[in-house]
Amino acid sequence: MYIQTEVQLPQFVLDRERLLDRVASFAGFSDINFDEHPTFSSKFKLQGSNEKAIREFFSKDLIELHLANPEYHLEARGNQVLIFEKERLAGANEMKGMVSFAEKLAVFLKNAEE
Repeated sequence: MYIQTEVQLPQFVLDRERLLDRVASFAGFSDINFDEHPTFSSKFKLQGSNEKAIREFFSKDLIELHLANPEYHLEARGNQVLIFEKERLAGANEMKGMVSFAEKLAVFLKNAEE
């Protein structure tokens, strides 16, 4: 699913953190973690080139939205956001859930514009 916003977003990729990601962190590969949100940091791998802008963008509300919907992978660049759950076509129920998440994310993004 694709969302286009009015606001420019920092470029980032957000995905669930997997065992291989944890192993890679020992080899020097890192992601952006939030000390004040350890559950989010342990469940998600967040990467992007402008860490300061990403940290500013990921507010408490956005972090809580992702914690409530951990199944979605997000990629943002400029004013575009790509959302998907699995690397295959989604079923009807999966699409309903994704649309619901996208609507909540769109409301967050609209509020961020103001």
